[in-house]
Amino acid sequence: MILPGISGGTVLVVLGVYRPVISAIASLSLVPLFFFGSGLAVGLLVFAWFLSWLLREYKQVLMYFLSGLILGSLGSVVPPAPGASAVLFFFLGFLLVWLLISWASRRESV
Repeated sequence: MILPGISGGTVLVVLGVYRPVISAIASLSLVPLFFFGSGLAVGLLVFAWFLSWLLREYKQVLMYFLSGLILGSLGSVVPPAPGASAVLFFFLGFLLVWLLISWASRRESV
């Protein structure tokens, strides 16, 4: 996992290869596992390099983009009609994180 919130299983499901990969693992089919592992290693190295380059060149824009992806994915995690208590706890959690970040940034500037 390179990006937070995006698991390998989720990527396999999105790509439509979850069942074949799980079947190859269950039956210990070495040829498909070799090709899957090789592609995984190459993809991981290339994506890590690309993400590192993006962080060097476009850090602020990339952080906003990744934050948007994370916030946009909330619809798949949060129940469709949250009750008042769920909304209250959401805002309490948001406030807690905001206060901790503010406190930490004040400590760094002192």
